[in-house]
Formats: sequence, structure tokens, C-alpha cells
Amino acid sequence: MDEVILKLLDLSKSFEGKKVLDAISLEVKEGEAVAILGKSGVGKTVLLKSMVGLLKADSGHIFFKGVDITRLKRKDLFAIRKHFGFVFQGSALFDSMTVYENIALPLEQRGLGRDEINIRVKTVLELVGLPGIENLLPHELSGGMKKRVGIARAFVTQPQIILYDEPTAGLDPVTGIRINHLIGELNRKRNVTAIVVTHDIRSATSICDRIVLLSQGKLVVDVHVKNIEKVEHPEFVEFLKSAKIQEVRNDKK
Repeated sequence: MDEVILKLLDLSKSFEGKKVLDAISLEVKEGEAVAILGKSGVGKTVLLKSMVGLLKADSGHIFFKGVDITRLKRKDLFAIRKHFGFVFQGSALFDSMTVYENIALPLEQRGLGRDEINIRVKTVLELVGLPGIENLLPHELSGGMKKRVGIARAFVTQPQIILYDEPTAGLDPVTGIRINHLIGELNRKRNVTAIVVTHDIRSATSICDRIVLLSQGKLVVDVHVKNIEKVEHPEFVEFLKSAKIQEVRNDKK
């Protein structure tokens, strides 16, 4: 885990004159799991989408394995994106397509043969604990199942980096814990690099090695999960306190 796979350098992005990202710099090592923690609306998803060029930064640089993707032409950028998997907040499944068709879509776009696609779809569904649901439609799935299918689709292309946007959003606490456990297990089994955007510090600590805090456009905390109790930044402390309060409430139920 010594090689830096993704590096952000002085990344900035504004919308209508409001600076959302302000000279963000971050290094993520190969095989590492990093959480981007922050309050709702702070720009976490903007940062995540900027990492793969889905949003174009106003200034700064993004390096994937030493290649500055902010300087690439569209065709070359698409080639780099093949190394990334993206788990969207709402799972982003196509309602009119079966589970199989949703997961197979990125493989079909890459021109893989049907036999290979069948093998990969079956493998990732088993990986996320949902074997045999290929023919179901999204409306037949629970929220937790949809999230697992979204994760399966991200893994089916065998990416080097998985980007998770609020992976437990909209889930009940029990299902959220199961999704956190699944993500952590998959990261270890597949040895992928993971970047997780979340406002839930419990999710961050259960999945990730490091937590960075995004506040007012800047990364103001960068800490290993073993050392989170030592952080004195008031906003980070607020996140810790809220998690402990929630734990107490859950214990009383």
C-alpha cells in the first residue's frame, strides 16, 4: 500500500461564484480505503465526481497513477475511467431493465462476449450475497438489495478504484450496518482502493482506514481511524458526539 494511485493537487471548483472546493490536495494509496466526511451540501459529491472527470475542476490537477487526467482529451479520459467503479447514492438502476441487464450494461458497452458477461454477472451477484436474482426488476427489490446490485455493477468491470457516494443513505440502521460490512469485506477480498463519501462517521470508521473532513471547501482533518478520538477540530468532534448519541438511542430500543 505504498504506491499513490490517486492524487489531487490544489483542486478548486466554484458554482455561480461560490467556491465549493478550495485548493484541495489529497493522496490515496493503492489498496487504501479513505472516507470523505462532511455535512450535507458541503461539496463531497462534487469532489467525488471531479476525481473521474464527471465534473471539470476550475483549477488544479488530478493524477491517476501519475497521469494528469485534467489534461487528457475526452477519449483518453474515458479510457482512464474504466479503472474506476462508481456506486451512486440512489443506486441509479434502470427501472425497465432486469438486474442482469443493469449489471451487464457496462460490460456490453466495452464489447465483452456474452459468455464472459454471464460469468461476471453471476460472480458479482454471488459476491454481494444475491445469487439467482438476475431476472428481477428494480421495483421488486428492497432498498438494501438495490444498494447491493449497485455495488455489484461497480465491481463487475474489475476496477482499481471504487467510489461510493453515501452508500448507506436512505437505509434503516440494520441494513446500513450490513452494507458497511459488505463494502469492507469486498475491499479486503478484492484489494481495491475505496473512496467513500459520507456524512455518517460510523459508516466511515467501519469501512475505511483514513477519514478526511471536508469543511467550507477545504480538507481540515486527515486522520487514521485508530486516532479519531485525538482529533480536536470542533466539527469533527461534533460528528463523534452525534454517533455516540445515536448508539445510546439504538441501545435503548
